[in-house]
Amino acid sequence: MLDLKPKATVADVARLAGVSAATVSRALTTPEVVSEQTRERVLAAAARLGFSPNPAARALRRQKSMIVGAVIPTLGSAIYARLVNAFQDWMSAAGYLTIVLTSGFDNGGVPEKVRLLIDHGVEGVLLVGQIHDPEFVWFLQQRRVPAVTTYSIADELLIPSIGFDNQDAMLRALQHLAERGHRDVLLLCGPLAGNDRQVARRAAFIGAMRRQGQPIENRVVECEYSIEAGERAFRDNWLHARGFTAVLCCSDVLAFGVIAECQRLGVRVPDDVSVVGFDDLEFSARLNPPLTTIAVPSEEMGRRAAEAIVENLRQGREILSLTLEAPLIVRQSTGVARVTGKPAESKGKAPAASDKGSVRRKERQV
Repeated sequence: MLDLKPKATVADVARLAGVSAATVSRALTTPEVVSEQTRERVLAAAARLGFSPNPAARALRRQKSMIVGAVIPTLGSAIYARLVNAFQDWMSAAGYLTIVLTSGFDNGGVPEKVRLLIDHGVEGVLLVGQIHDPEFVWFLQQRRVPAVTTYSIADELLIPSIGFDNQDAMLRALQHLAERGHRDVLLLCGPLAGNDRQVARRAAFIGAMRRQGQPIENRVVECEYSIEAGERAFRDNWLHARGFTAVLCCSDVLAFGVIAECQRLGVRVPDDVSVVGFDDLEFSARLNPPLTTIAVPSEEMGRRAAEAIVENLRQGREILSLTLEAPLIVRQSTGVARVTGKPAESKGKAPAASDKGSVRRKERQV
């Protein structure tokens, strides 16, 4: 279990040994310049407190390390690469070195990674997704390390968030499909355990379907993030004649797999089935047909998070949460729903998008 108790510092050792912090530093790093009696007193105090020199201690002696950290789910995804690149570029321009660690998609692994970064002297950290652990937040506060979460927002924030409203983005994608006559929609989402982004998107989908009186059974499929998973999920559900007219994917990678499998099975997109993604990765506009998707503001999140951390470190400015725009990009992978026993024109009421957020959202046509 992770020990979140703040570690002893040079100052703690100095108080217990009855010497100055500078003497503690000399006794531990250049013992030949202090008396044997003083050195033994310092070592005894350090042992009692469980203190040992480490990169964080060296950073403390210098007052600042000029190092920041970023903990992201994976380095194997372009969407997180864009976030980190923007964050790192801005930090580099401000004179900071960025250390990047991965934690997987379950945010339960984040505290251990952050503890490791802080032990190596980082002054601030960027995270992905919400943290709901008050003890971990207390640990950050005790160590005076500013943190920013990205990719999501929440009503009750333990750590400031610079992200977007995942539920609202999902509702706007569903509204787009509803306006084109789609009622039977299949949702492909990523891993759910400890992943607040995917949980929020699934919750929005299920809520909207229930409000419309649409069936939920066999309409939500949890997948790993891969093209193969998208192919497999579409093939299994299409061949079982689930009756859906659109597939809503919580990742462009999954949507890529769906479109590829449609081509193998002779299923026409969007004539037979419409496909919507989530991310707006670089390849999305180049698929055949080009993919309708939610544009995640990954680079803006990285840049704004870096700005907020630097302003906090240099000027003591409070980090404020910010909701960014994640627009729907409409391309040729979505069309009017095919007839499935009743005219596609009998639409019903579309799910309304939320008014949440400090930045105005809009739908762009591409």
